[in-house]
Amino acid sequence: MTRTASLPDNENSKKEKKQWQLNYIIWLVWISTLAAHLLQLPSKTDLNAKGPTVWVNIFFLILLYGYIIFVVFGTGRIILRYLDLNLRSLEFNVLAFMFGLAVFSCAILVIGLAGWLNNIAILCVLGIAGIISCPEWDKIRQGVRQRIKNIRFSPAKNLDEIILVIVLAFLLPVLFLNALSPAWDYDALLYHLKIPSLFLSQGKIYFDPDVFRSTYPFLGEMPFLVGLVFGVASLSKLINLTYAILLALSVYAFGKRFFGRETAVIAVMMLVGAPSITNWATWVSIDFAWAVYEFWSVYVVMLWLENGGKNTNQWLALAGILSGLAASTKYLSLAAMGIVGIIIAWQLQSRPRHSVVDTIKSLVVFGLSAGLVMSPWYIKNWLWTGNPIYPLVWGGVGWGPLKEQVMSDYLHSFGVGNNWLNYLLLPYNVYAKQNRFSTNFLEIIHPALWLAFAYPFLKQSKKQTVPLIYSALYCAIWAVNSQVIRFLLPASAFLALLAGDVIQKSLPVIRKTITYGLLSSLLLASLVYQILLFLSYVPYFIGQKSAADILRLSVDNFQITQYIQENLKPDERAQFLWDGRGYYCDARCIPDDEQSTAVLLAINSPSPETLAHELHAKGITHLMISSTDALWFINYHDPHHLHQQALGYFKNIFLPACGNSVYKDRQMELFQITCP
Repeated sequence: MTRTASLPDNENSKKEKKQWQLNYIIWLVWISTLAAHLLQLPSKTDLNAKGPTVWVNIFFLILLYGYIIFVVFGTGRIILRYLDLNLRSLEFNVLAFMFGLAVFSCAILVIGLAGWLNNIAILCVLGIAGIISCPEWDKIRQGVRQRIKNIRFSPAKNLDEIILVIVLAFLLPVLFLNALSPAWDYDALLYHLKIPSLFLSQGKIYFDPDVFRSTYPFLGEMPFLVGLVFGVASLSKLINLTYAILLALSVYAFGKRFFGRETAVIAVMMLVGAPSITNWATWVSIDFAWAVYEFWSVYVVMLWLENGGKNTNQWLALAGILSGLAASTKYLSLAAMGIVGIIIAWQLQSRPRHSVVDTIKSLVVFGLSAGLVMSPWYIKNWLWTGNPIYPLVWGGVGWGPLKEQVMSDYLHSFGVGNNWLNYLLLPYNVYAKQNRFSTNFLEIIHPALWLAFAYPFLKQSKKQTVPLIYSALYCAIWAVNSQVIRFLLPASAFLALLAGDVIQKSLPVIRKTITYGLLSSLLLASLVYQILLFLSYVPYFIGQKSAADILRLSVDNFQITQYIQENLKPDERAQFLWDGRGYYCDARCIPDDEQSTAVLLAINSPSPETLAHELHAKGITHLMISSTDALWFINYHDPHHLHQQALGYFKNIFLPACGNSVYKDRQMELFQITCP
């Protein structure tokens, strides 16, 4: 009997062994393909290529992205299985993706801080990650097949769910295709791609006093380095899209667990229906990474409460890790970490017979976990600049009073003011004066989100007050600080859930009017906009246009950067004024990273000859003025008229005496410095 019973076990063991061998063969083929591509990669990407060259690059981009997805998902599943958390299937898979991406990013951070940031090291990270995650690949494939088999169409009574599924069925492929296009958005060319490319050129993560953003926490940008190494920068757009999808799935999972399926569907309709959300999803950005890690730090607190407050240290350590990952992605998350700490303290102190000492111990667990994860970014800043959050609050190396003034003017000039009347008028002003709250015309607050403020008047459990308190405190901090709509992204996820619950519990006629009217209309508007965007990329995909052709239409300084590279001598330098985008230019371009260089140069109105001599001493032979950027600062972010005075100085004093216009395209003009 014993021998007979062991036969199925032996067969299963052999089957598993064969599957593992097959997985490792697939891994070997995959990593060998990546290595071969890396070896034959040209030193510089040809932006003028069309047709077959572009198609090969896109195919390789998808291949590389697919490998990373399998690797990070497999790694995350291994980690979560070790933690043995009480999670539902969707929660497990979303969190596995997040942890896998975080571990992958941290691995690149390690080689960057060690000074090993090069092609071979990144290929090794990819290879090792593949070996670790390989055993999970078959389980992932089986899980996907099972999910496909279990797909069921919603009954007709759930019309809002049917609308959402149909729109997503069209929207997701379009978003994916749009993400394959060349990177063009402003912040990508300013720092999301530019600074990682500087790190890569130096073979390490380092501090550049002339590029203050080089001190930012860059966990979200670490995977972008893989795309830069392999010559497919659009990988960064796919990574960002992945985080955006994870955020939408997280909102649905949270809503389904704590509010009900109907509320979850309405919340996702609201989130995806904001045109700015789908637009940001195809950019080179880290905002969705920041938002989803921050969202889950609150999510984990809710799971801890749902489990009756058991295993407190384990849950709070996990919440701290997620808060630390958010703070490793964006400085703004530090305030949210404090909010989560307040919520934890409140929940603990509301327990009977729970002492203040016990609460402090639990907060230490949360804080130490967060601090351990985020420490590499903040400790390096402290060691290099004397300020862990350089250049904020305490300034630091090379950060004088004038730079601080210009930065403060910029950050605090969003919105329309900070008095009580302005706060009361916020729901009106964010639409009537939208350009005061945003950097993009699509950047609006979804109108239905305001219904979240009716949530306190509904019946709710004590657990459901957690997202309410988080959202209220977050919005309060946002209102008294930099009122940038994009900075509301993490709170918007919870506001969508609160507003969704209000809609779900409204009278049927009100619910139907909002869901089938407002929400569905904006959802379709998001889809239509993305389709129109895709149509503009079709000539690129079918080989009629090159990446350069697309960039000439999308990036207003692209043509002048090409002129600089084609016409300036290798030792000549063009200092940009107000324009910080330098990704598509070589060392001949000096982008205005702080977007305050003109103010610093023009202060006290030096004589043209004196300034020309100073510029020549720095190797600068040309100046490029972006009137578009200058006027944007002057119109919206110049309360002390520093930018206006600087533009006046260059146009009326310096350039007439020491400048000769050599090229102009749109609102960009290049001047040669003629004075010795």
